[in-house]
Amino acid sequence: MRYRRFWGLGFREHRASVQILEERGVLRRLCNKPFDPHGSYLDEIVGFSMAALGFYWQLSSGFLVPWPMSWLLWPLTALETFLELQISWQ
Repeated sequence: MRYRRFWGLGFREHRASVQILEERGVLRRLCNKPFDPHGSYLDEIVGFSMAALGFYWQLSSGFLVPWPMSWLLWPLTALETFLELQISWQ
């Protein structure tokens, strides 16, 4: 389940960054023509690269939530622990 988040997030971030670059005219200067995401491998390369970096970051942090987010998400962590205990005791 987690690996789907990495790929999806990598592609969503890439699409947003390509849209920003296209609005600023950077892609038009680099490609000398309008950018077509369906006819280019750029979106796959950048998307997979961002997803791989996200997976590496999660792997290196031990799949733990970073400090500021852990304080904000502690109710969900408590709920997850409660559900895990309920399922394991049945």
